[in-house]
Order: sequence, then structure tokens, then C-alpha cells
Amino acid sequence: MFKHSLFRYNYYGDFPEHPLVPAYLHVRSYGHYIVGPEFQDKRAKKNFLELFWGVRGVGNFKHGDEVFQLRPRTIFFYLPGDFHDLEVISPNFEYYWVTFDGEAVSDMVRHFNITREVRSTDRCPVELFATLDTHLSDFTPRGEYLAGATAYQILTLAIAGNPSPNTLFERFKQQVQERFTEPELTVEQLAGEFGVHRSTLSRIVMNSTGTTPAKYINYYRLQQAVRMLRNSSFSIKEIAEMNGFSDQNYFNKVIRRTFRHAPSWFREAENDK
Repeated sequence: MFKHSLFRYNYYGDFPEHPLVPAYLHVRSYGHYIVGPEFQDKRAKKNFLELFWGVRGVGNFKHGDEVFQLRPRTIFFYLPGDFHDLEVISPNFEYYWVTFDGEAVSDMVRHFNITREVRSTDRCPVELFATLDTHLSDFTPRGEYLAGATAYQILTLAIAGNPSPNTLFERFKQQVQERFTEPELTVEQLAGEFGVHRSTLSRIVMNSTGTTPAKYINYYRLQQAVRMLRNSSFSIKEIAEMNGFSDQNYFNKVIRRTFRHAPSWFREAENDK
């Protein structure tokens, strides 16, 4: 068993009671554990945000009746106020963790759409955790600022997800690019082909783009249509059909609503150059 953890200076008693820098978000602690099924962590309610990043083996994080299984290249969050309850499955379950507190934690949870779920991501950035260790060991304002910046980088890498083309969003994006000309292409159809519920696909696309799958498909079609309006001699009706709009009137309405101009405006503007 290997357990290494480091807490911000003001958790050791003799150091200043409050953080040295007036930031709204602080790193509270971090750790690197390699543990087996015999490991028992105290089950308790904790009022901070905690990120877990899997490196090796399997561990179950529990919340009520739900079980969240952390594996290599996956992350999991316990939210402020959650009861922490870990069951180690593998003989060598290795993971890193980092905790955040401060006035802005609830805002960060909302803005990053952090939820209690397991997410696929890239490999654990062990180099950044080593850097975090160095800065948390520096009990100065500079050390606290740099620890906060490093932990924020770890957090954003975790949320950014896996750059692999096999992720659900990348598959969705590829299918849209290949099949946007099909008027019958729908979110329900793609979700069924991917073997996931529509709500799961919607959440993944929303997290990656900030918009819904339906709007993403629609806007991709519009981008291609506008390009053709500017650079081809096809009629507006033909362009609508070639970009997945079976109804020209609907195409005209969507163009107007999105760009505040009729389709003909793009062609006229290009000719005026």
C-alpha cells in the first residue's frame, strides 16, 4: 500500500488559519494512492469538491444506491456535501485526487457542468500532480497562487475529456460531417446507432460544444449551405436539398432566423465584391 497526500498549510494547525491569497478558489489538498481491497477510508460527508483520476485497477465510489466505477483514464467527482464512500476492487488500485474549496466552488461546478458521474478522459497528468506537490509545499503567497493555477489546469484537462477519435462526441461529429445531406438524419437515429439514450448523447454534445445535438446538426448544414450560396451556381432550392433541407421554405426561414438575411443576400453580397 502506498499513500501520499499533502494539505494546504493552514490544515496543519500552527500555520495561518486562512489562505494567504484573496482568491475565490483554493486547492485544499491532493494525494496519490495505490491501495488494495483491505483499504478502508472513513465514510464521511465532506464540504468540498474532489476530483479522482484513475491510473490502474478498479475502485467503486458510492453515493446512496449508486456505484461509480473508476478505471484507468477515467475521472469521477464527489460534489460538495457528498458522503465519500470508496470500495477498492483491484489489488493495486492506483489513483490521484485533488480537492478544491473556497467561495467559487459552487460557481465552478455550475459553469463546468460538473456532475456526479464517471467520465472518460486522457491519461492522468502525473507530471502536473508532481508540480502541484511542489507548490503546495511552498507555504507562501506565491506557492498558493501557483498551486491554484496548477490544480486548475488539472481540472480543465480532466473536463476536456479524451482526445481519441473513439469518443462519443467525435463519433457524433464524424457522422454529422458524413451524413448532413440526409434530411432524415435525427438525434434519435444517431443515439440508437451509438447504443446510447438520447439524453446521454445530448449531454455529451452539450458538454463539448455548448449546444444541443439538433442545433449542432442544423448549424453544420447551414454552414455548408452558406458556403455553396457564395461559391456555386446551384439554385437556392438545389442548395437546400443538397444540405439536408427537404423544404425550401423551411430552409429560408432557418437562414433568416440564424443570420438575419435571406439566402439570396449571401449570393448578392458575394457578387458585389
